Amino acid sequence: MGHADAQMVFQVYGKWMSENNNAQVALLNTQLSEFAPTMPHNEAMKN
Repeated sequence: MGHADAQMVFQVYGKWMSENNNAQVALLNTQLSEFAPTMPHNEAMKN
């Protein structure tokens, strides 16, 4: 679909539901933290 990243999705589709911005940011952060590393992969491999 051409969605480069979660920030792009939030910027485009978030305009449709501005009253939910804080809840959506919290949800995205929670969900992405389960999958995305907190540091670059090459740095994580050094530890």
